Amino acid sequence: MCLQITLPVRLKADVRKKIVKAYDSAIDDVGKAELEYINKKYFKVVKGLKRQDDRGLTQLAIVANKMVKLLKTCQKNRAFLKLQSRREVIAALYYLCNPFDIIPDYIPGEGYADDMLVVNICLERLSKRDPKAYDVLASKVATIKTP
Repeated sequence: MCLQITLPVRLKADVRKKIVKAYDSAIDDVGKAELEYINKKYFKVVKGLKRQDDRGLTQLAIVANKMVKLLKTCQKNRAFLKLQSRREVIAALYYLCNPFDIIPDYIPGEGYADDMLVVNICLERLSKRDPKAYDVLASKVATIKTP
């Protein structure tokens, strides 16, 4: 079973479709500008997540940190992470760093639900497409329980 972050709210099917569409579009557009944006915003976003008293946001911060470490490993060893998997991880982190996505992050209780869904989709796809990389990521995230 794949790692999953527990979403704080149940998202309607049409909202889920919009989120998946936005994420898939971001995968297609991943480039240097997105990596620079992540480098600029990431640590502030994760620091903010960790300050919240919310289990789901803590899970999101932990997984996001492991995704960043996975990308850094990939920079050292390009063969470690398949190209499409790398693009998906970058797109998920970019989505997380962007506060004005499908559900704006400033909305209390719901703002990060779409970000969590995107990370969950990324984890699921990574587990199927790149099991070796997924196993490395999952083995380091012992604090998250699978549903």
